[in-house]
Amino acid sequence: MPIDGQTEFDSFTEAFEEVAVIITRRGAQGTTWPLTEFFHDKTQESIDVIFDWLDPLVRNALRRKTASSGSDATDGVFLDFLASSTDDVEHIRYELVTYLIASRDTTSSLITFTLYLLSMNEDILGRLRAEIDDHIGSSELPTYASIKALKYLRAVLNETLRLFPSAPLITRMSKGIPLVIPTASDKALYLPPSTQVMTLSLLLQRRHDLWGANADEFKPDRWLDDENTNILNSNMFIYCPFSHGPRACIGQDFAINEASYFLVRALQRFKTFHLSPQSQPVGSLPPDEWKHGHGRQPKEKIRPGMSFTMEGCGCFLK
Repeated sequence: MPIDGQTEFDSFTEAFEEVAVIITRRGAQGTTWPLTEFFHDKTQESIDVIFDWLDPLVRNALRRKTASSGSDATDGVFLDFLASSTDDVEHIRYELVTYLIASRDTTSSLITFTLYLLSMNEDILGRLRAEIDDHIGSSELPTYASIKALKYLRAVLNETLRLFPSAPLITRMSKGIPLVIPTASDKALYLPPSTQVMTLSLLLQRRHDLWGANADEFKPDRWLDDENTNILNSNMFIYCPFSHGPRACIGQDFAINEASYFLVRALQRFKTFHLSPQSQPVGSLPPDEWKHGHGRQPKEKIRPGMSFTMEGCGCFLK
């Protein structure tokens, strides 16, 4: 969606979004994508905008460090922490971009789809607001400890990530040698050398044979049920919105805490949410044939999209 240029930050946001879209298209095209950019890197213009916006921030942080004679970083300011570790502008700049990529789109996707699902399930919304009111109150700021005590909120977030994982597919390349991977069945998996492998968590986490006949339903209580918890603990790879194993996302706790904090503050101020389909852009409403479709299609009020992450695709709430 185009962003009106109302603030100086909008140019950065537009450039960041443009790079994400281009990278996603490259991935969909496969290894031949450089042929379409033989004479011009389509991301370069947007990357220049991003760096032009970040460089003054980095240099200001380095000046603050010099002025304070190298004292400890300002409490809670990640940029100052980076500046306290190095004087390399390029290194700090890339660290900032890495954290923005890891936390910006994925967290906003999680928050968007959580509000979307809550807007269609008033009973779940009411139960969640009651838990927040009981443990934190109607105006107090949530702390790390108080957020941890919100078991139903975590169940809501887990269930949202199950149905709408922020990164719905993960691509990996196998090693340069053939591999044979044992499985629970009698048949092993063979991977040719240097082969691209995709994990589609969006499909895996909706499989009826793994999650039951109600796999397409938004049911946070499944995360509080001992039987379902035992099934998940015995086969953790059926739920992998943050991946698993040695390459699991190191920022998953940060993302959950960030989304939890936002939702607590939002539900302390607002009693309910409603979708506003008349405000949605063209292409973001589900097509008519979805009414007679399969899985979640008959239930959806929006048509999800995807660039680098899962998108609400114009999910407006009022």
